[in-house]
Amino acid sequence: MRFTLDGIVVKCADAAETEAGYLGLGCAAAGNRAVGAGIDTMLELGPGGESLPPGKSVDRIVFGVDDVSAAFDRLVADGVESVSEPRDGSAVVLGPDDLRIEIREGDRPAALPVGPDDLRLHHVCFLTTDYEGAEEFFISNFEMRKVYDFSKAGTAGFMFLADGAWDAEGHGFLLEVIGGPQFMTEQQAWDAHGPHYDHVCFSMSNVAASYDRGCKGGLAPMAHPRHYPEYGLDIAWLYDRDGLHVELLEEMPLHELREAHSSGVVENHWVDDVISSLDVIPFVVPA
Repeated sequence: MRFTLDGIVVKCADAAETEAGYLGLGCAAAGNRAVGAGIDTMLELGPGGESLPPGKSVDRIVFGVDDVSAAFDRLVADGVESVSEPRDGSAVVLGPDDLRIEIREGDRPAALPVGPDDLRLHHVCFLTTDYEGAEEFFISNFEMRKVYDFSKAGTAGFMFLADGAWDAEGHGFLLEVIGGPQFMTEQQAWDAHGPHYDHVCFSMSNVAASYDRGCKGGLAPMAHPRHYPEYGLDIAWLYDRDGLHVELLEEMPLHELREAHSSGVVENHWVDDVISSLDVIPFVVPA
């Protein structure tokens, strides 16, 4: 059964203003307030975020399926809790920590153009109280595969999960899971909101240039570009208009992800005592 991670539904205070910020970063518009870059997974921007606290605007992730009724029935039979039964090609279930997951029937979306500096939508992240349980949930129920591991038992960690159709190019989108005692930017978000969809991430070849372009294009600064030795990558952070964290990540080497996806063997990248601190610029609600 096909489960492809095809979308992230975001509730905005003003979807047009939020869209403008992502377009300023270099994303392309796909119509109906959907935006993206380089792959076929979209940020679907819509109304409903007026009363949400800053940073909690991601409502749900979307898995594409061939038959929503069959997928729904299988998930529910396996113990996944239902929110809404299939209707008009869509249903909603609950994932770890009661986070919402939509399953949607229909054709796969077409990949959007790659943005400036090789800009591509890379992943969506959620924070969980049950790190190992979340991994098992998505692998068992949505046939995902772990392709990256940065964790230490009893300490902290994150992983990247990919769906079965992941190919690093046209469908190179990942689900990041962060659990355990929180670290870096996620500590502040955890204290404010508990388990939730915490951020979206774009990869690119030049983080500093993308950061400058995003700041000029309608996004707000959260953390300046810097090199993180524990990952061997440059990273910066921005806020969108609704306070959602937007990570800018230097392109990761793809050969290891491809190998893990095909073989099921994942190397642990944890590095003791090298977890970088981060100076976070507070979010200011736009006037």
